[in-house]
Amino acid sequence: MIRPEFDSIKDYDQFLKYSWSRTELRDICKTHGLLFVGSEKKLSKVIEAYFNGDIIPPQRNWYTNELLLCFVNENGLLLEFDLVLLVVSLIFTVIGIINKINYVDNAASVLFLVFGITGLFVAWVFISFCKDLDVIRSYGPVCGDKRFTRAEVDEQANSANTVNLGYEDILLAPDMLIGITAGIAAIAYEDIASLQVTQTWHKDRIGPSGSNRYFEYYTYKIIVKTQKGKTIAISDSKRAEAGVDVKRRGKREKEAGYAENAALKIYEHCLKYNPHVELLAMKKSSMALNEE
Repeated sequence: MIRPEFDSIKDYDQFLKYSWSRTELRDICKTHGLLFVGSEKKLSKVIEAYFNGDIIPPQRNWYTNELLLCFVNENGLLLEFDLVLLVVSLIFTVIGIINKINYVDNAASVLFLVFGITGLFVAWVFISFCKDLDVIRSYGPVCGDKRFTRAEVDEQANSANTVNLGYEDILLAPDMLIGITAGIAAIAYEDIASLQVTQTWHKDRIGPSGSNRYFEYYTYKIIVKTQKGKTIAISDSKRAEAGVDVKRRGKREKEAGYAENAALKIYEHCLKYNPHVELLAMKKSSMALNEE
């Protein structure tokens, strides 16, 4: 049976006659401005509601541009839970400190402090891991010297003249440079003083806390410095495994090349609006010197 295009399907019963993967369901929901984060069963329910005339929008409907919308919805999945946990833990910690100072029921004070401090730690780990901070900042985009509203950034991203650089979802809009993967940032071209790729070395433990095995890798970011000295990351980093062997070194050099090539394209585009933009050499991690 040949499956028709989704838009030509008339009702949910007809939709159920065909097999759809989770990726396809997700793409359908994205295209039609529907909630697109969740299990295959959940997405099917969203599509069923759509056929019944009930639109279930994305969890954070801050933007209409698909790339911007996807970033704030695909990251910070536990945002609400993490913020509640953070506030509750903070209250517990404050109560514990006040009781401790006033010598009120020492056992209860310790209990409040233990729960509070543990909750703060867990909340911070979740917030960092889920990119909650980047999502929160995206509600009011990070800007250069000139400020832009969320609506203005969204409008620029949707412009027919906007070009997707093809690296880390960086958009070359008519009036601004828009970065998405490091939290939504918008910098007017005339504000840009310099561009630079930075390389950072990381070392993550593999396995349980007592393990002596580690995974070492580099990440690359494109950093914009404005005329007034403001520093903004317009791309989150891509990973390249660290190591001295030829294969891993080749992958690292290739990823660094992608980042540098993207920075060069941005630089060439910026020159049309601002002839004083500088393209600085890549700032390498000090750990890279040990591998040469």
